[in-house]
Amino acid sequence: MSVDDSLTSIRLQPEQSKGTGLAFYPGAKVDPQAYVHVLRPVAEAGYPVNNMADRVGLEVTSVSATEVGLATVSDIDDSVAELPPSTRFVPVVGAIHSYFGDYGLQSGDGTPSISREEAQAQIADASVGFLDDIDAAGG
Repeated sequence: MSVDDSLTSIRLQPEQSKGTGLAFYPGAKVDPQAYVHVLRPVAEAGYPVNNMADRVGLEVTSVSATEVGLATVSDIDDSVAELPPSTRFVPVVGAIHSYFGDYGLQSGDGTPSISREEAQAQIADASVGFLDDIDAAGG
């Protein structure tokens, strides 16, 4: 797998790439490298994590933490109108915002009720499961 990164983005390219990929938009003020650990299993499963800004007709999954203090459940609910009607919403119960990367805790984040490792495994599983479904349907 190759890893290409800049100050604002990171691309993970598997050795054998499937036709479906994952666009991941990191939060502000966080080095994109902080997300490599969480996204590596996605690329290892054959799904590239590349810039897809020019793609249309995309399937969308929104994976969020339930114990986050930085983006509330209400914030997630408010984003529904900005996403396609077919968007899947996957809550990671017990997770906090900073569990989506490896950059430490953030001021204002919630109190987790699960471990970082458990949360990150659920995040990766939700991502790979979503991509497997798309790939099985023919991309």
